[in-house]
Amino acid sequence: MGRIKIDYGIDLGTTNSALSRMENGEVVTREIDGSRIVPSCVFKDRKGRVRIGIQAKNKFPHFVEFKRKMGQDVEYSAPDGSQANPEDLSAELLKKLASEITDEAFKSVVITVPAAFELPQVSATKRAAEKAGFEQVEILQEPVAAALNYGLKHKVKDGRFVVFDFGGGTFDAALVTATGGVMEVKSSEGDNFLGGGDIDRAIVSEILLPYLRENYSISELEEKDEAHHGYWLQRLKDIADDLKKELGKNDDYDLLTDIGDLPEDDEGEEMELDFTVTRNQMNDIARPLFQRAIDKTKFLLENNKMPVSDLTALVLVGGPTQIPLLRDMIEEQLMKPDTSINPMTGIAEGAALYASTMQNNVKAHGSGEESNDDSDVPVVEVEVDFSSPSNLDSEPVSVVLKNSNEKFFGEILREDGNRTEKAVLDAVFMVDIDQSKANNFTINLFNENNDRVICSPNKFTILPGVAVTGGSPLPKFIGMDYVAKNGKLLFHSFQGLEKDKPMPAVGKSTKSLFTQRELRPGKTEDDLVISIYQAETRAEGSRSLVNSRIGQIQITGAEVPRLVPEKTEVKFTLNIDISQNMTLEVDFPTLDFEIEKELVFDTTAAISLKQVDEVLVESDKLINRLENSDLPPRNLSEMKDKRNRIKKTLDQGGDMDQAFSNSRELLLDLDIAEESLAWPELVHDMNEAFKNLEDLVYECVSKKLDGHEKDKSDLEYLKTSKDGVLASKNIERGKELLDKVRGLEWRITDRHAGEQKRIALIRELDRGFSGFDWNNPLEARRAVDRGMELVDSGASLQQLNEQVQIIIGFMRDRGSSAPTGGIGVS
Repeated sequence: MGRIKIDYGIDLGTTNSALSRMENGEVVTREIDGSRIVPSCVFKDRKGRVRIGIQAKNKFPHFVEFKRKMGQDVEYSAPDGSQANPEDLSAELLKKLASEITDEAFKSVVITVPAAFELPQVSATKRAAEKAGFEQVEILQEPVAAALNYGLKHKVKDGRFVVFDFGGGTFDAALVTATGGVMEVKSSEGDNFLGGGDIDRAIVSEILLPYLRENYSISELEEKDEAHHGYWLQRLKDIADDLKKELGKNDDYDLLTDIGDLPEDDEGEEMELDFTVTRNQMNDIARPLFQRAIDKTKFLLENNKMPVSDLTALVLVGGPTQIPLLRDMIEEQLMKPDTSINPMTGIAEGAALYASTMQNNVKAHGSGEESNDDSDVPVVEVEVDFSSPSNLDSEPVSVVLKNSNEKFFGEILREDGNRTEKAVLDAVFMVDIDQSKANNFTINLFNENNDRVICSPNKFTILPGVAVTGGSPLPKFIGMDYVAKNGKLLFHSFQGLEKDKPMPAVGKSTKSLFTQRELRPGKTEDDLVISIYQAETRAEGSRSLVNSRIGQIQITGAEVPRLVPEKTEVKFTLNIDISQNMTLEVDFPTLDFEIEKELVFDTTAAISLKQVDEVLVESDKLINRLENSDLPPRNLSEMKDKRNRIKKTLDQGGDMDQAFSNSRELLLDLDIAEESLAWPELVHDMNEAFKNLEDLVYECVSKKLDGHEKDKSDLEYLKTSKDGVLASKNIERGKELLDKVRGLEWRITDRHAGEQKRIALIRELDRGFSGFDWNNPLEARRAVDRGMELVDSGASLQQLNEQVQIIIGFMRDRGSSAPTGGIGVS
């Protein structure tokens, strides 16, 4: 008989993975190779034979931590000459887990991912599962799985708790509320580049390598080819992991490796590690990493206005949470942690519990040997639907006949003998729920002669405890880019797809957006490109550079039924299902048609040093501007420290993905800091511009110069807009008004004194040259110098005009350049 619910959950971890399933209402975590956890490690030998888990752990070079590269176009080289990407390696690991289920077909599964995983990484995880042979794949965030596990285990009816999930490669914190037995994940924060593996790398760089450098000659070894370099550093990292675990239990540890564990040094001497390491040494290394996780948790609580005193628990999950230092730091800064969940298998168990609530859509899933018994006896197919877990005393269960017009009667029997009344199918039965244990039920079917008939499926379980409302929350804001009036490419968040919105969800664009070029029917070369982004809190209106593009949708002229002129209004609706698949509806309201397309997530190239440097160059410019401003932000020194830490990571050959992520966070912080200073400066500029314009207009009125009446009318109109702009404190509106004021001043001056205006502008550019952002400072300086020569020589208005245009051409917009075929404001 097949399973009604999915019932299987997999924690696909960075360093370790686990598989759990529901058996008669109980969660069982499978032992694989003698352990309930499987190292997330893959090895392929020179003959192409694959080893997974513990069998791969002690063979080199093996592949580990490929989860961190999910969604990236990264290839790993194996000794047999083959190439594998992170999806392929994850698929091999999933195949290993699936192969351990031999008593029934295993085709549907819930797989967990970090809460901070971006959507291309989630999509890559699903593809890996499909490569492994799964036909139905549901995705669940790791802290949500842990929260469900804790809530059901403790039968939490009311309260607020935090899940603190510090794993091998990622960190997540989730705020969960329970009201009247209904549990909901309210918000989450995470870091995809923070975990136990980072402690291991720090131990290697700050304890193990210094010892080897002091006692052996390894300078050439450290510079050798990547394959050999990778092998012995992998071995050192494994040693660091073992050392970390020992120091979690002991105050010190006598580290001694065997001859042959490490390669020979540059002079041919066998290397070994033989010294004592103290827990204090490890604590000094781990403390700043643990503090990052605690700071994320504090931010989560502050952002949700949740004092620690209002929490009923802080639940630990993940291997490194067993380290005494972390538990002490959490107790000192937050509260005494709850350690009732198994730190290594708690997420897989939660995933299986969640899977027991998800309808199985694969007929073969869960079928086994028992389905072959009495194979000649007809089996009546039924569709069964119910909610589990349940916090109610009784629960409706729907039983519907499939592909049968015969009359059947049914009843539902609980294993302790409690049964429902018989009813003609199709029917909804009310079953009693015992809130003290798992409730196992059997469906009995009878024909019109009251003979028993076999049905499939015929067994199900309803768990007591909390009910779960809503799906996993969105880890970030979802939106699109658009071209602003100043030409910058900025981010617009869809209303309804804000961070922490539970999935499934629907979001709509609220900004008035228009096509930037026409689409001619049948013309494939005409296109409209919509880029979808994930963004952090406060990212509305931020430059695209600081956000993550997750995919693009292209609409060509071949897809439109009629001409779409340039500047045609467009409205967007983005639908996200519970497994984070996306569909975009593009509506052309004035043309009365819409196009719907599924978003294909980007596979991004591996992060390069050039990309990180590009962001850091922009950050350095902002730091310089903020330092030289009249009111530098109070946290400027903290942002400078963060910039220095990123540089240190790069200098030490650290994780490029982490450096890129941190550099974008820094740039966003700097942008926001500059924005906060921009409003006072903008108000000052507006007041000054209005005063200059008023003086100019009054002079024109007093002298009755041509056009003075219209100039006065235009000034009064602009003044009526000023109060509204000042009240809104909207920088974009303020800049638009300032541009209009300066534009009117320019036109009036140009009408009466065009030559003097251009002379003044060139002189202003000469005096304040260093304050402008030039795309080629050397050529810009030459152009300004040439302008000053024209001023001094008494050049004509046309010559001055031409030189001003040349100079302006060297001014760089700090936003990204706009692509052709994009979306912009009118």
